[in-house]
Amino acid sequence: MTLFSVFTHSKYTNKIVLLPQKFSFWTLVFGGIVFFFKKCWISGFIACAITVIIKGLVQDPFLYSSLLWGFNLLLACSAQDIVRWELTFSGWNEDHVVAGHNRQEAFLRLLDNVPELLERKVRL
Repeated sequence: MTLFSVFTHSKYTNKIVLLPQKFSFWTLVFGGIVFFFKKCWISGFIACAITVIIKGLVQDPFLYSSLLWGFNLLLACSAQDIVRWELTFSGWNEDHVVAGHNRQEAFLRLLDNVPELLERKVRL
């Protein structure tokens, strides 16, 4: 089972964000580019800038690939924390934590625990 953090925003009362708390395989493979697909612009630019700086400073191909994979592993382990930071920076508040096998099951468990979300017609 995966734990999901539930984020709500005071401006968008009928929308919530479920953020899984797990390792990000796609961030390990593609690095900082994944943050752009998650709409985390600040983190994406910083991660890509660090990648370019590593490329500019390191001339040995073996050392460069080792540093790049290490940096991508660091990003993959902390990708959800970075997205969480970006959400709180944008004004979203972490309200609940729910568990589920997938996003739909976690959403149903959230609706069971917090029935007032049904009255607001919340969607993912």
